[in-house]
Amino acid sequence: MYTVLHIDNSHFFNTIVRSCIEKNGFTCIVSNDISEAVEKLENTHIDLIITALEIRGGGGEYLIRQLNSGKYRNIPVIIMTSNDSLKTRMNMFKLGVVDYISKDQTFSNSLSIFLSKLTEKNRSRQLLQKLSFAVLDDSKTQLQVISNIMSLNKIENVTYFTSGKELLTSKNRYHIYFVDLVLPDISGEQAILQLRKKFPESLIIAISGIDNYKVVSNVLLSGADDYILKPFNASILMARLVSNVRVFQLIQDLKKKNNELEESLITDPLTGLYNHRYIYKQLESIIAESNSMNSHFSFVFFSVDNFNNINDVYGHKHGDKVLQKITQVLISEIEDRSCIGRYGGVEFIVLFPGEKLENAWHIAEKIRMRVNRIKVNSVKISISGGLCQREDEERAEDLIRKADSLLFNAKHNGKNRIEKSFDWSSYL
Repeated sequence: MYTVLHIDNSHFFNTIVRSCIEKNGFTCIVSNDISEAVEKLENTHIDLIITALEIRGGGGEYLIRQLNSGKYRNIPVIIMTSNDSLKTRMNMFKLGVVDYISKDQTFSNSLSIFLSKLTEKNRSRQLLQKLSFAVLDDSKTQLQVISNIMSLNKIENVTYFTSGKELLTSKNRYHIYFVDLVLPDISGEQAILQLRKKFPESLIIAISGIDNYKVVSNVLLSGADDYILKPFNASILMARLVSNVRVFQLIQDLKKKNNELEESLITDPLTGLYNHRYIYKQLESIIAESNSMNSHFSFVFFSVDNFNNINDVYGHKHGDKVLQKITQVLISEIEDRSCIGRYGGVEFIVLFPGEKLENAWHIAEKIRMRVNRIKVNSVKISISGGLCQREDEERAEDLIRKADSLLFNAKHNGKNRIEKSFDWSSYL
């Protein structure tokens, strides 16, 4: 649970801020001056400090400088003040505060929004904590500001760079890049161009104090996904980051679904093996390759023996279980899964590219014997097979026809056996 230290001389603001903090499920500790605040820091673990600028004991700026020079420098600080001058705001951000909230009629709502962001459990925020970040900025002050914001939002997988060349030569790929536009060794625009070319799927966010529409449009056209102005407002920065990550996640989900759809078009849903259409294409592809390389090629047709009896007596669920167990044997014996397919209801094909008939027969026999040890509801399972080697210019349909004929012979000759074609090459 978060513990927030609020420092303010005003009893009115202390009351409102405490109510806002506790409403969001945090613990609130109140101090009226700097000495009391330091005492609270010594005795309690504090996750966040919210302080006014006008406080007893030296003022808010003095407190922040003291924090920055000591062991509490990594605690995020929010300024809440009625002084809303740009100069003061810039100065506070240079000191590393993560947000600056004006004490006006909207301050309570602004604080609530900020605190609610800390407790949001939506998918995008959870994803943020799992992603990797690279931050490129030659200003150590700005890096510290971003570090504070990241820390506050429990984003830990962040690497900080002060040199563009150092980032671009890094072998690591990051999910999200923050890139400053003004760098000493390379322009931010050039860095973005190179990163986009190298990592097309990563998120790239340009950060700059330049508020010029021509610059912004040019940077976005160079490949940046977003453009965020300095000095940072923590709430806006995180909101923009969450928005970008939401789009990033939608794209990833779409790619995943497309891959799943593509996979479903080529795989058999029961066994997970390649289906008839795809394994036949594999057969044609291997034949074409064996033609160009003048290599051997064998393949086997397997069929489950007495399968209809299993379905009729024990039901289709047990029949499905038989097919799945046979699939497990095939996968464990064949290294390349792209060479295994379910050709029909109870028929499987195994391709042996580069293998002579005799070598393929030993593997097929091992599969047959292992399947013969399977029992489902005390019923012993067996398979028969037709194994052949490609000769001369035989096409895919010729091999299918030949293997099917050998499979028929195996069934006719007693089942639980493999019939193979004659291997003329062993006599050559």
